[in-house]
Amino acid sequence: MKRNKNVLEMVNKVETEAASKKISADQEAAILEMRAEAQYEASKSRYEAAIVESEAEMANVAGLDAMRKHHLAMAKSEVLQEIARRAKIVMSGTTGDALLKDLLG
Repeated sequence: MKRNKNVLEMVNKVETEAASKKISADQEAAILEMRAEAQYEASKSRYEAAIVESEAEMANVAGLDAMRKHHLAMAKSEVLQEIARRAKIVMSGTTGDALLKDLLG
């Protein structure tokens, strides 16, 4: 009888420890799952923000290109005006025609 009682106590003790470890493992798994889900959502949000940003940049490419061309034309015009102001050069032929075309736009 005493032997059966000891066996039952040991079985109960092992079952209790197993149940406790299972509960701990389940809790840890739930925490890891929540962390993974949070990381996924954060990554998804960063991805979506990058897409929106790149689409906005693509929509503005034409505007940026037009501004760049305008600045280039203005710089070129300033250089040509300075050449015309300082130089007393007579140019003819293809070179003169090209310079005159650049000056007149």
